Amino acid sequence: SASSGTAIEAAAANFHFATGGFTGTGGKYEPAGIVHRGEFVFTKEATSRIGVGNLYRLMRGYAEGGYVGGAGSPAQMRRAEGINFNQNNHVVIQNDGTNGQAGPQLMKAVYDMARKGAQDELRLQLRDGGMLSGSGR
Repeated sequence: SASSGTAIEAAAANFHFATGGFTGTGGKYEPAGIVHRGEFVFTKEATSRIGVGNLYRLMRGYAEGGYVGGAGSPAQMRRAEGINFNQNNHVVIQNDGTNGQAGPQLMKAVYDMARKGAQDELRLQLRDGGMLSGSGR
C-alpha cells in the first residue's frame, strides 16, 4: 500500500542508503534495501572478496557515491586514489654448476617472464570489474 511504501522510504532514509554504502551483514538471500535504475550491486561473495573498505575507497572523491560516466582524463586516471596494484613475480633460477654467472640468455628469460606477468595482470585488471576497468571511477 501507499502508506507502507512511505514507511519503508522513511526507514531507509534513516540508514542513508541514498548515498551508497554497505547494507550490513546477513544472509545472501535476505533483502536489505531497494536498488534503483542506474545503480550497480555486488554479490555478497564479491563484497567479501573485495572488502567493504576497498569498495568505499572506490567511491572516494564523489560527493554522494553512485554512477560515474567514463574513465576520466589520463591525469585523473594517474591519480586515482584507493586503487592498489601489487604484482609479485616468483623467479626460480636453477644453477647447473658450470660457471656460477647469469648470462644474457638467463637475464632475457627472467625479463620476458616478468613482462608477461605484468601484461597478464594488467589485461586482467582492465577487464570489466577489474581495478583498472574504469567502471569503478
